[in-house]
Amino acid sequence: MRGWRWLWTAAVVSVHLAGSGSAAAAPAAGSSERAIDALVEQSHQRLQQRQVTEGYQTLLRAVLLAEESNLPARAAALAADAGDLALLLGDWPEAEQRFLQAVQRGAQASDPFAEARGQHGLARIYRRVGRYDEALRAAHRSVTLTRQHPDRSAHAAAHNEMAAVCSAMGRLDDAKKLLRRAIEIDEAAGNRPGVAHQRTDLAAAHLSAGELAEAEALLDALATLVEEPAMAHLGGRVYSNRGSLAVARGDWERAVTELRRAREFADRSGDVVAM
Repeated sequence: MRGWRWLWTAAVVSVHLAGSGSAAAAPAAGSSERAIDALVEQSHQRLQQRQVTEGYQTLLRAVLLAEESNLPARAAALAADAGDLALLLGDWPEAEQRFLQAVQRGAQASDPFAEARGQHGLARIYRRVGRYDEALRAAHRSVTLTRQHPDRSAHAAAHNEMAAVCSAMGRLDDAKKLLRRAIEIDEAAGNRPGVAHQRTDLAAAHLSAGELAEAEALLDALATLVEEPAMAHLGGRVYSNRGSLAVARGDWERAVTELRRAREFADRSGDVVAM
């Protein structure tokens, strides 16, 4: 299961502002905001040019400036972005620090969504390294913080991450229940890509539980759906799961066909298919 797919994501740099007894005056808010915007734009440009490390370093400068300018809400959002980029770069300790800072600054700014982004990012990291109790606490906190947020997809995604933690812990019934709730939330919001994403993960949960008929029903419907351009990014995962289903049934010829199809979708989208 995948983590919360926000535009960027959550965490913040631990910045220790040096000072003897008197702190330097913070830059005027307006000029600071403009300078931060300029740095964020530079970061976006570098990322578009696939210069991820350079884009990340530029984003950290924006986080630092937000901290120095006493803009905790902005620092929290930017730190969350930095956490996602650190994960992309494979630097998990750095990502953890960024997400922790997003949690701290989001709470300081009374911004539950920014704090939720940090908690969601922490849940992803802790789940992947087997720190399941911490992952579950962070995921549950993310669900709570997003309950009243107008972006219902964030609340659905928080349920999805909590389901991923439960699945990793072998609590498949809990995982399926959370994914069904995520589907309900996305359906009520009219979020078709979100519904497809949740159903893909629900099919995987059914596979893990040995519930092949339930998995097959979902995957058959999804195989039609991923032919739509807006849903094609899920094709690799859907056909990879269909390959796993064929293996579970001992149909090796079909498994090879499904996995080749998964590779075709993955190559088109730049995705990575777990086989």
